[in-house]
Amino acid sequence: MRFFVFFLIISSLIFSKDEIQTYNFKNDFDEKRFYSLQKEVSCPLCEGSSIAGSNAPIAVDIKNKIYLEIVEGKSNEEILTNLRDIFGNDVTYKPTFENNMILWFLPVVLLLAIVFAARIFLKKMLKSYKIFAFSLILSLLVYYSFFGRENIQKLGFQKDLQLNFIEDASIEDKKSKIESIIDLSSDNPAQVYFLANYLFDKSEYSLASRTLEFFIINFPTDVDAEVMALTAETKYLSNNQIFNDDIESLITRSLEKDPANVRALILKGLKQTLDENYKDALKSWSIAFEYSDDPDQKRIIMIGMSNALKQLETIER
Repeated sequence: MRFFVFFLIISSLIFSKDEIQTYNFKNDFDEKRFYSLQKEVSCPLCEGSSIAGSNAPIAVDIKNKIYLEIVEGKSNEEILTNLRDIFGNDVTYKPTFENNMILWFLPVVLLLAIVFAARIFLKKMLKSYKIFAFSLILSLLVYYSFFGRENIQKLGFQKDLQLNFIEDASIEDKKSKIESIIDLSSDNPAQVYFLANYLFDKSEYSLASRTLEFFIINFPTDVDAEVMALTAETKYLSNNQIFNDDIESLITRSLEKDPANVRALILKGLKQTLDENYKDALKSWSIAFEYSDDPDQKRIIMIGMSNALKQLETIER
């Protein structure tokens, strides 16, 4: 969810919104290829639909790219491969074998695993139930020792929060509820930080920002680069996606603590793009891409880099 927000922002800033009004082809075969390929490509911003029926800026941009590559004489597979390189394998409905081997072999593996497990289980069950009881108790002890009391309490806190947070309540009621939760968690930085992330995922950016401000003031020793970057992001989103000195300061402080913080680097690149400083934006996003380990996040960064490069090439012509 949080990466999808950045996807929308980056797309709205740097995707071309000018559709090629007339698609002229050398022959009917290429024209049929063009419309057929559109049905094979999913629209990144339109859940569950192809680009064929979408007028979203990114869908238009992909259509134009397909058209230009057909005109250049590229094959269907070359065009689809180029799109996968930019947007990831999920952009096409037809999975590739080399990148989706698990999809092909998973049913067979699962069937074999079920048969094997059933055979073992039947043998064990005939011997004794004591082994099962002992294993269950041991597993619970290991789980409790490994995850710790604090994480188990966090699960309880999460459940209480979901029960108490009223989705359709007024903003004042929500503020009151959040303040009471913070008061109860004032000596537990982990719960306050969890609350901020929970509010962020609920798109309650203003409340998330207030919670993070409380965290920074009351738990200064626990404030790391990620806390500052998340605070900067919530402030940016709650400020109608407008940067200000406070947000930029948080980004700078975050990167001073950790120059490889991906969230801060994405924000920095976004600000540089708004300033039409595409070269520096490419540098920031390149570092973010290198250190990110999230496939969805990396895909968004790639889209930003690809289109920042396009803008840079347009300027330098």
